Amino acid sequence: GSISTFTYGASSDIAGLVYDGAYRLVYFAFPFEAINGAALRDTVMARALSFLRAGLAVEERVTLPEKPLLVNASPNPFNSAVAIEFESAGDRDVELSIYDIDGRKVAQLLDEPLEGGYHRTIWNGRSDLGEELPSGIYLVRLDVGDKTATGKILLAK
Repeated sequence: GSISTFTYGASSDIAGLVYDGAYRLVYFAFPFEAINGAALRDTVMARALSFLRAGLAVEERVTLPEKPLLVNASPNPFNSAVAIEFESAGDRDVELSIYDIDGRKVAQLLDEPLEGGYHRTIWNGRSDLGEELPSGIYLVRLDVGDKTATGKILLAK
């Protein structure tokens, strides 16, 4: 019950279908991003939305999502100290904590507002009380604003 609507160039090979029945469907046999040129992509999208009877809203300015958190720990595994690096966009409250494998917080490395950008801190494998922690897997938890990232590190003595 579908109808071919797009072909590859002048050939008769089908590149797109539409279906109009109990539901409506637009299917492209290629990634939408492969359409050459922003103007042509906008035209194809407008026609697809028109077929689907969806409203078309074009916003002149597109807001890009905030950069994802980047957490890197090196060296990993580590013996005496590990450098924990992360990146954030914009000024945010930052909390960087270390948890043992049972989920208990053993160290609080940061809990303060920081400017956006690249940050680096060192953890010496000790708890907040100064105790040397045993070898094992630890979890690094980074909270920046409302975003959270976690990673694993291995303390090997």
